[in-house]
Amino acid sequence: MNQSTLDDRLFEAAKKAYSKARARFTNYSVGAALLVEGDIIISGCNVESLIPSSSICAERTALFSAISQGYTQFKKLVLVMNATPPTVSCGVCAQLLHEFAQKILITSYNLEGKKREYTLKDLLPFAHTI
Repeated sequence: MNQSTLDDRLFEAAKKAYSKARARFTNYSVGAALLVEGDIIISGCNVESLIPSSSICAERTALFSAISQGYTQFKKLVLVMNATPPTVSCGVCAQLLHEFAQKILITSYNLEGKKREYTLKDLLPFAHTI
């Protein structure tokens, strides 16, 4: 599969996940599409709870789902959100992604199609390590 087609599939999967987000408190919906080995796409969305510490970001939903399915190689992450300009992953997500997918490229899109690309090194230059 060529890169353009794969990028389109990732964007569409993230957009579909975005439509399933439950952001009833912040109105900040996010969908994620994580590309794993074999060019398989695992998606996730953010889910907010009345108790903020039990809420989860889209990036973590996708990552945890992929890990629970046995995937260990993570190639790319695409996010779709209702923010202008498109934002970056939060610190908790960045740290977790750093632990499992240090070299991943992340692309954030907003609903108008504007995008921002970054690496975890850009986002978290002094990540915690063991």
